[in-house]
Amino acid sequence: MVVWLRSSAVLAAVLAVATGATAHADPPVPVDYRSEVSALEPATDRFTARIVGGDAFLEVVAQPGTTLEISGYQGEPYLRFSADGTVEENQASPTFFVSASRLGSAVPEGITAETPPEWVRVASDGGFAWHDHRTHWMGSDAPPGKQPGDQILETSIAVLVDGTDTVEIVVRSFWEPAPSPVPVALGVVIGAALAAVLMQWRRRVTLLAVSATAATAALAVGMAERISLPAETGPPMSAWLLPAVALAAIAFAAAAERRLGWLAQAGLVAVAGVNLAIWAWVRRAALTKAVLPTELAWWIERSVTAAVLLVAPFMVVAALRPVVDAWRSSAADPTKPLAGSKL
Repeated sequence: MVVWLRSSAVLAAVLAVATGATAHADPPVPVDYRSEVSALEPATDRFTARIVGGDAFLEVVAQPGTTLEISGYQGEPYLRFSADGTVEENQASPTFFVSASRLGSAVPEGITAETPPEWVRVASDGGFAWHDHRTHWMGSDAPPGKQPGDQILETSIAVLVDGTDTVEIVVRSFWEPAPSPVPVALGVVIGAALAAVLMQWRRRVTLLAVSATAATAALAVGMAERISLPAETGPPMSAWLLPAVALAAIAFAAAAERRLGWLAQAGLVAVAGVNLAIWAWVRRAALTKAVLPTELAWWIERSVTAAVLLVAPFMVVAALRPVVDAWRSSAADPTKPLAGSKL
């Protein structure tokens, strides 16, 4: 009974930490549109500009010693980059509020282009990324008169450089065709093979090895996404925390074999399976959307997500199977104490 209570405490604590980290304010997500900076006109080496997160954020990085000023949607002061690398955002501008989410947010009453600026430092390394609605499709429906493969917009954003020169960031956006189903099919085959191994071989080492493989692959994909995105874009902690918790639970179950009861071991591996199932389910849009917010090869992310989504529930079933067997044995013979063996 004491062992069961300890296992339950571990399950509750780990799940609370893991699932509590899945929410974040409007991070980049898989989409069907891709934007790119096609040119700086005139060409300059005093700053760089790129789109990150598919089409979600415009990132500008100024060279040391360079100042930049970028106006908002209504021509109001919005961003200023100082020569020492400090980046400030006017958080009393309409653009600040509208840009709070990818599809736009409401502007509070009383905030206009004439509202006195409230400059807040948002970076100190000369770079900053923000939702700029001039750079991507804003509608929730498909662009009218367009089809996959078409360019859907071209725009430019003026940047005042060193107080004297104006450089235009030229951005084009495209509606991308649906992704190939091959990576998802590959992931399904891999996941099905791992699930078959779990169901056919009841050895503890097999369960731990398969579970660790799935958790490691998911963690690698999550870390790649985290590294790909600037911190201000809000990459969700769940991308790496959920598989990290899963891998830690598996490692603890393996390392503390002699100290843990079999119920505790089963609970830890089940926790790993639940975390990986949540991770893959949250990321399921990666299976069908054309553009993913990561610099990792997209086919790898799609394959890993599909494989983990399939195998994670089988991890839970395989981990808890000895528990069910023990309960059945005890129910068949009530005089026999609940017993079992380590996974």
